[in-house]
Amino acid sequence: MSRALNPKVIEALKAGDHNQVFDEIASILTYDASSPARLEIEILSGFGFDPSVNVLRTENAVAIPKLRLVQGFFVARALLQKHAAGIPQEAQARREVRRASAVCLMMDAENLTAANTRKRLLAAEIQNATGEALQELLWGEKWLLDSILTSWLHRHTKSPTLWSHRRWLLGQFTAHGLASEIHAADEIACVIGPAGEQHPRNYYAWNHARGIVTGFPGTAAGELVEVCKKWAWKHHGDVSGWSFLLFVLRQQEQQQQQQQRGETSSLTGSVVSETIGLAESLQWRNESVWWFLWTVVAERGIEDERKRVVTLGEKLFEDAKRENSRDEKAVWERARKRLSRWG
Repeated sequence: MSRALNPKVIEALKAGDHNQVFDEIASILTYDASSPARLEIEILSGFGFDPSVNVLRTENAVAIPKLRLVQGFFVARALLQKHAAGIPQEAQARREVRRASAVCLMMDAENLTAANTRKRLLAAEIQNATGEALQELLWGEKWLLDSILTSWLHRHTKSPTLWSHRRWLLGQFTAHGLASEIHAADEIACVIGPAGEQHPRNYYAWNHARGIVTGFPGTAAGELVEVCKKWAWKHHGDVSGWSFLLFVLRQQEQQQQQQQRGETSSLTGSVVSETIGLAESLQWRNESVWWFLWTVVAERGIEDERKRVVTLGEKLFEDAKRENSRDEKAVWERARKRLSRWG
């Protein structure tokens, strides 16, 4: 397949002041402590925009024409290459490197050079920072990552490079005594959940969430479970949410066993009961829901729960048999086999 660009595209890329385009995009991606709300970013494809407009913004909603982003990337890449030998000592040069790396990550979520440059730059700056200056550096980096990861950017929300960078960043909060600033339930509700909505079955996001739960255990179990179950119910066809909910319930079970000598968790039982009720009223027959039910019920080994699930399954999937739905019939067959092993 030819990689030749359309002459009109080449002409459009050459038009305009690339430095000005870069400056406007980079300014949008620069943290302002007085306005810490995350951005909602969208990249617009195609043409038809006012040639004088480089970025469209309404409050925290930002739209960047793809053409302008490419033009800004040309300048940003040149700046990163200029400082490829190492982190500059001058404050102004460091500022430009930070701005350039942000634009590069907007253009390419897997730009390792940009991500690693930001790590080195942040690590160098936080060595001598304390108090509010330290917090602003860390929160500024978190603001940029969270803005990108929760926006309508399909490739960015499932970027292993960006999620890895965020995991490293949260480690810096812990290393500098700021672990209490990270609230697991808020992270799940405000970052992981939106990223999971933008890209269903987002393995990288939910794997990152597991690290948050184990690395920042200060959140009350009930609050965390509440956030997770609501997300799973709202997106009942996404097995990632159910898998994470099961992970959180297992974590809570282990903690309770250590504290209460193995007593059965009423929290898990409540989630199971509520899920069974929703599955019945909303007629959920998809495998994600039933995988969760058969797994958690089998693990708990409570006969009354097993009977409720079996009764519900026989009732719900009877319609599937009449409709000759092979997929739904297969779901119930797998669930019934799993539940019958100890029934």
